Amino acid sequence: MSKTNEKLLIGILAGIIIAGAAAFAIQPALAGNAGVRTGTDLAGPSFAVLTLSLSDKV
Repeated sequence: MSKTNEKLLIGILAGIIIAGAAAFAIQPALAGNAGVRTGTDLAGPSFAVLTLSLSDKV
């Protein structure tokens, strides 16, 4: 393996490690924005779906 190929391989591996660390670090932030619904939220009806306007007026 030539020196150029070694440097390229090291660069690719470093990029993969950095991308994996970034994905691992951003996961909790994305999960925090999703909002966790508790059991009481899931038991009742979802009024966001049930409130439909059937009139033609906008």
